[in-house]
Amino acid sequence: MLLFLKRKKGSNLNIKKTFLLIGLFFSFTHALSFSADAYEGDAYHGSNFINLKNGARSNALGIAYMGFLDDAGIIFWNPAAIVTLPYNTIRIGSGLVNYNTVSADFSLVAKQENFGWGVGASGFYYTGIKKYDASGNESANLFNMQGYGVLAFSFLLSDFSSIGFSFKTGYRNLEDHQYYVLAGNLGMMINILYFQLVFGLENMGYSLDNNDNKYQFIDPSLDFAFSYVKKDEQDNKIFGLSLAVNKGLDLPSDSAKIGLGAYIRMFGQSEEIEDYFEKKKTESNSLYLNVGAESYHGANFSGGLTLLLWGLKLDYAIVFPKNHIRNFSHYASIEFRF
Repeated sequence: MLLFLKRKKGSNLNIKKTFLLIGLFFSFTHALSFSADAYEGDAYHGSNFINLKNGARSNALGIAYMGFLDDAGIIFWNPAAIVTLPYNTIRIGSGLVNYNTVSADFSLVAKQENFGWGVGASGFYYTGIKKYDASGNESANLFNMQGYGVLAFSFLLSDFSSIGFSFKTGYRNLEDHQYYVLAGNLGMMINILYFQLVFGLENMGYSLDNNDNKYQFIDPSLDFAFSYVKKDEQDNKIFGLSLAVNKGLDLPSDSAKIGLGAYIRMFGQSEEIEDYFEKKKTESNSLYLNVGAESYHGANFSGGLTLLLWGLKLDYAIVFPKNHIRNFSHYASIEFRF
């Protein structure tokens, strides 16, 4: 949960009359799997699915993405960042995870001068979770489908800080069990020169196992991120480096997740260009390389590309989890600004 807070010179922060561009988005992906993955154990935790990452850029940078929040993906991480975005945005994404999980997400954020709001939805369909009999032999695949929605609000506290709140509600069907989840998030960030400092308290709430009529509190987590972002004279990002930590507060066995990520601008136009749709100033056409590493069920490495074209943003990511370098996942997303 995090955000990037630097207001562009001459930016018009008033809401203008806009139109929505609706796009059809798809991606083709392929994954190889050689054995049951350690991640599959997460699927049996009734509420853990609301922690899964969404979008290509967040997966390319790993947990370090928390230090670079500057697109519609912030709706799933830190609501405080919404008010710092220079544009209203819509993002659509999908992916195929290494243990045969299909994911899809959608997010929309809009902002005024000192206030922003956003809505988002994310869904996952697992096809590779194994079911075992009493003797430990594989008997079948478990049916597992899940999804959640997000509603978020963000406020500027000053020219260099903001705060945000979000609410998550989710549903999961795991074989003969149904889970319902309700949780809230709190995010805050401070921006000083080229540095961003982000704090967050994530997933404060509870889940319900409908079959057993069992309520349980979700293990909330504390998020922290510190990042450095370098820009050129035209306010285009050219380099970024981020360190992030996520730690569960209640479960003693829940070790901290630590991640390091970076991006670099490979090439781009030096001058500002007009937005293709709205004829307003935006970032120059650019191509970025994203890389990340994090500790979660072992070492995870990731990379990807971000392409900006006339205000349209395309992201791609590939993730190599644990020690199986060929157990990779693909993600892609497209973002419209209006």
